[in-house]
Amino acid sequence: MPVRDKDKVLLSRGALKLPQGLDLKSVKNWPEYAIWGLALHQEQLPWFTLVEFIQICADKHRRFSSALPNPIFDACPATRAVDPIHEEFPYEIRANMLLRHLVFRDEEIDRIRKDRGPMADDSAMWASWLQKTKEDIAHYIPDGYVDRVRHAIGPEFEKFATAVELLRGAEVDSVRRGRMTSRHLLPLGPAMLFADGELGKDGQLQYDRRFMRRTGELVWLMVNRSAMRDTLGAIIERRFFRSNDVVNRTASRLATEDGTVQDGGRATCRCIGYLPMARMQVYEDLARDLTQVLGMNSLHLSICLEAAMRLLGFHLIRYMLQRAVDVAGEAAHSPFLLDIVGTSSPHIVRRSKEHFLAHRQMPDRAVEQFFADFEASEDWQTLSTKKLPMGAAQELILEKLGYRGGLDDIHVQLSAARQSAVDSALSSIGAILPAYGSRIGLLTARRGVGTWYGPNDQFLEALVLANVTSPMEFHRFLRLLFDRYRIVIGRHEALDPLAYGSVPAPVQDIERNQTRLEERLRMLGLLERKSDAIAFVVNPYTTERANVAA
Repeated sequence: MPVRDKDKVLLSRGALKLPQGLDLKSVKNWPEYAIWGLALHQEQLPWFTLVEFIQICADKHRRFSSALPNPIFDACPATRAVDPIHEEFPYEIRANMLLRHLVFRDEEIDRIRKDRGPMADDSAMWASWLQKTKEDIAHYIPDGYVDRVRHAIGPEFEKFATAVELLRGAEVDSVRRGRMTSRHLLPLGPAMLFADGELGKDGQLQYDRRFMRRTGELVWLMVNRSAMRDTLGAIIERRFFRSNDVVNRTASRLATEDGTVQDGGRATCRCIGYLPMARMQVYEDLARDLTQVLGMNSLHLSICLEAAMRLLGFHLIRYMLQRAVDVAGEAAHSPFLLDIVGTSSPHIVRRSKEHFLAHRQMPDRAVEQFFADFEASEDWQTLSTKKLPMGAAQELILEKLGYRGGLDDIHVQLSAARQSAVDSALSSIGAILPAYGSRIGLLTARRGVGTWYGPNDQFLEALVLANVTSPMEFHRFLRLLFDRYRIVIGRHEALDPLAYGSVPAPVQDIERNQTRLEERLRMLGLLERKSDAIAFVVNPYTTERANVAA
């Protein structure tokens, strides 16, 4: 049963109160949202999360006035010392219906292109395309559309087809062929953004939360609560909303005018989601890494976005684990033991797989402790003194946890609510690790062996881009990965008391793991060896590379 009163639900220790405008009608199992926020969701994969984050930034920029200090982020009320409150604001996303039809559904362009002869008449091709398109989506085609596009990109139909093909090449997560209104482009600029939803009978977009489940809102909130928000806000404004990338310009020329009836209107989110904790180190880490990779001006924004997507997914995994640790009252989660050599070192694979499985189970312990705190509360402890304790327990569980059980013994009711919350958290929050880890390149899976932390080249490159601004000695780089992310690759980090205090596999395997990372980075152009004893990790997209010591 949905939560009825947001002011009475049980919060995590130290958590902010919910924003008043937040709608909880669809929330049926409150504990996971109380711990991790509304909503960290495994079905919203990293690319879509990054797109949603940029959508919010775009609306903030659209509404920006000179009276505000930052065009992307707010002066954060959640982190102020006195009376901290959760951020609360609405935002809108462009429907962009004609452009999404051209990119994701139009088959007529390719048919005309394929059937044209050597003496093809451009005007006839345009007319054929317009006739078919008006049959399909007449309500999205404004008067004079063809004349406007021909004036903007050239009179030849081939140029129009090439422009659409260019945009199709910018689709994110293109292997996942969902409905037209749940497919998205790289967010290279405001013209390339689409609201997620489904089409109503009137042909207008109905905004929903099937694939955009608010995880991008959590990312925006994390960054807004970090010390880097002003710096990152300036970078996002410059790179996304001032540069006018050629692909974004193409999208602008093919789309209808923003805000018109033909454009499909705008989808509205009436209140930003819920992020429980005002401050966490992972917020700072996320904002720092996004600032670094998005701020690399020598790289095209599309390449920066690729690295940003992988880092964003990794930090959301780290956030999930850290919140589980904090709520469960544990010291720390086990390290990310990255296997670089593969199944030729079964000892490392086995230990890494153990960590992966333990990390997947961590939401269980967090939810169990959340319920233990509730059971120890005065509200629950005084139930036995009530005249009708079973009815009072049912009402209290519904009020605090959003769960309605039967009129059983109060302990049976609480056990049922706990099991429901654990099952929900393990199937959704626990599933974030394999869902995100596989998409960002953090995990390796082999039939008959299992799943473990075995990063691909793209994930390793993202770590270098985020952490190396000038040549860095290889062993120092390994230490930095451990200090920032609890990543263990070599022997020295494994011996750290905060990791294992001993080697987690035979010494020769750990040393080979470290050597193999060095080889992979060298083959990627991310490492230079200057002598038998010294190697430097380098970021080839920074100007300081020439300073590598000889």
